[in-house]
Amino acid sequence: MRSPSFFVIWNLIFGLFLAGCGYQNISQRPSFDLYFPILTNRTGEPGVEVILTSALTRELLRRGVSLSPEERASHFLSGAVTSYQRSPLAFQSEDPAEVKIYRLVVTVHLDLSACGERLKETDLSSARDYYLVGPFARSESETLQLLADDLAKRAVAWLLQERR
Repeated sequence: MRSPSFFVIWNLIFGLFLAGCGYQNISQRPSFDLYFPILTNRTGEPGVEVILTSALTRELLRRGVSLSPEERASHFLSGAVTSYQRSPLAFQSEDPAEVKIYRLVVTVHLDLSACGERLKETDLSSARDYYLVGPFARSESETLQLLADDLAKRAVAWLLQERR
């Protein structure tokens, strides 16, 4: 027979597992249908709108927002990627023309509307530095994906906070 402390520890581990795997109470899910088309790209960076739209769609679904076709949706979320800036931060000492670290900053404008009336709008930006050389080296596309995930979480938090 196992001791009572075994069951306490097992329940604690199971609770931590549920908390870490994204489990959420479905009674807290939003109660509106949302139409969310692909973001508009107002930058010179091709494909950035696809990456950001994909990240935002994943986060909306993860948070329990029901996505619907335009004709059945009660709310409309539109947006545009308004800025994509890549700036050099540091150069290699061996060759001052060689960039070592870049900063990537992406800005998105979002509009929430219902029944043709604009409810809220916001601009969200996210920045991240990335190394081109060394043990922390990362590609620009990897960095963009991290920025997209960050912007998506912040955008959905804004959306759900504005709906309360």
